[in-house]
Amino acid sequence: MNLMTDRVIFYYIFFASMIILITMLWGLTKYKKLTNFQRSNRNNFVIKQGIILVILVAIFMGINYILTLVYQNIQNNITQTESVFKFQVFAIIGLAFFFFFFLYNRKLELVDERVVKLNQDTPFNLSPIQRVIKKIKDYSHFYSGITYDYSPKDFTIQNVTINISKEDMQEFKELQDKQVQITQFYSKLIEYINLKSEIFDYQKISNEDLKQIKTVKTLKLLILSKFEIFKENQYFPSISQLFQIANPDETEFLNFLRDYSHDKYSSLSLKHALYYIKEV
Repeated sequence: MNLMTDRVIFYYIFFASMIILITMLWGLTKYKKLTNFQRSNRNNFVIKQGIILVILVAIFMGINYILTLVYQNIQNNITQTESVFKFQVFAIIGLAFFFFFFLYNRKLELVDERVVKLNQDTPFNLSPIQRVIKKIKDYSHFYSGITYDYSPKDFTIQNVTINISKEDMQEFKELQDKQVQITQFYSKLIEYINLKSEIFDYQKISNEDLKQIKTVKTLKLLILSKFEIFKENQYFPSISQLFQIANPDETEFLNFLRDYSHDKYSSLSLKHALYYIKEV
């Protein structure tokens, strides 16, 4: 009778765990648009949890059966009932697991957080490069995009100047009309855009499209059209890692793509904003 009761308890635990697992899956997918990276993590998480759950239930049902057989052989030598005996054994196993995970978490805490971040997967599979930069307070005026002239008397704003001259814009325009070269930066960016096409249901950038593109301006407008779709869906792409392989013009363009999602532009993206937004 006790064995039957134990089995019923295990069945309750098993079905309750399955319900919890299905609820977790539903909660992770309901009303959410996920990137390929997030979708992969979600699927791996659910699959691993299900496998672990089934294995644990099978192991403990096996242990319960073994304990039943052991108790039948030693019940004359001990004073505990079968339920108390099993409870004591499972309590010891639980304490052993608790002690193991405590030591494992202590080990993880000793790992430097920066090392953990360097070893994480990234959208572009680029190895992080350490760079020495100034503190933001040393060049924050450069990133404001504009310069304010204040009155020395009451500090009211007397004049606002864009940190870009007409000569800068003319030089920038000539650069955009040059023949395009699909560098590693653009290849990685286009690959990223094509991966998102499954989520937002737009046409991928094909090799035929790239063959028809002659100038830098045409390529950037094509890329910007895809980021317009991201913006409409309130999706903010994770493209910061491309700064590691970008040349100066590509760096400004990458800043522009990031700022375009928020409609707030820095000096690094202001030239692209002035030149390209009217074309979108």
